[in-house]
Parts: sequence; C-alpha cells; structure tokens
Amino acid sequence: MRAITTVWFMTLILLVIPMPTLASDTCEMQMEITDPLFAVKADNGVPVQFSDIGCTVAMYEVMCAMEQLGFDNSAKVKDYRSKAETTMAEAFFVVGAGVSTPLGSDIVAFALKADADGFLAEMGKGRIMSYSELLEAHISFSR
Repeated sequence: MRAITTVWFMTLILLVIPMPTLASDTCEMQMEITDPLFAVKADNGVPVQFSDIGCTVAMYEVMCAMEQLGFDNSAKVKDYRSKAETTMAEAFFVVGAGVSTPLGSDIVAFALKADADGFLAEMGKGRIMSYSELLEAHISFSR
C-alpha cells in the first residue's frame, strides 16, 4: 500500500510542480519516448523514463540524495552507434556536436570513450564528458 501511495504522490508532484531549469532554459520533459536512441530509463523501485538525456540532467538536479543514488545505480542509455544499452554512470557523452535530439539537448551517449572520440572527430565540434562531468556542467539547451 505504501508503494502505491508513493507512486501516486510522485505522479502528482510531476504533474503539479513546474519542471526544473538548466541554466536559463526550461526543460519540457516528455515521459513518452519518441526515439529510444536518446532516452534514459531507470528503475529503483519506481520506473522512470526521459525522452532526452538533457532533460534527465535537469531532473537530476532536483532529486534528493537518495533518489540520485538510486538513479545512478539504475539509469540506462543507448549507445549512439551500436544502439546497445549501457549504464549511464559508465557512458561517455558527446555534447554540442550538432545532433538533433527530441528536446534539443544535443547530448548523445557512447559505451566506449574511443567511440565518443571517433564521433567527435567525425563531427568536428562538441566535447566529451563523463557522467559526473555532465551532471556538474549545468548544460543549457533549448528546444
């Protein structure tokens, strides 16, 4: 019963509380996955999903420490090239390479740093970040 109450309460919070901001831009979180390649999925007792890695970063900033820990241990992303699932905490992220993502964050994930390096060289712009660097960067994006 407590789990059902918690899920209901969290759903209510997501519907009532305005979404957080990244720098000066508003995150327009979409729970519906429009393209699985850019999605983030996590399950720490309550499954959550985000349609864009950038929106995940915005939401992470308002999570409590326990939620962050659970998220860190369960979040999964798709490798941009292989489309294989990898843990978000171990992924490498290319930011600002000009990739069109569902919410315009321009962030893509790679399981291997070598693949991220190759993609960055191919695109000619952007930067590579680890999971912790991505969370600390407060990246701004607009849709």
